[in-house]
Amino acid sequence: MSEKIPVYEDEHCNAVIGHVSPNSKLDLWNGSYNDGTSGNHLGYTRLTKSHRFVLVHTTEWIGGHDYGYVVSPETLIKAAIQNGCLDDVLEDYPELKVIVAEIIDTD
Repeated sequence: MSEKIPVYEDEHCNAVIGHVSPNSKLDLWNGSYNDGTSGNHLGYTRLTKSHRFVLVHTTEWIGGHDYGYVVSPETLIKAAIQNGCLDDVLEDYPELKVIVAEIIDTD
């Protein structure tokens, strides 16, 4: 997983706007590390110039397509919460703590 993968403007994969290194920082443990499905992985990063967040999808499947797409900070936070990786995301991007406080509903 050392080659750069394409980043699309959105999850519909219409226009390539950049390239990032693949990672699996949002994988969860369910017998093995993956995104919840066997052989697939989920990560995140931030584009250098625009500072927009990217969800990174990679696969171990032959013929699979590794890619990323731009997401809002809220979408990144929700993915991190779902996979139990919120602390990791906040360590990488502490400025997101303000948004987490707005998203998390508590009693």
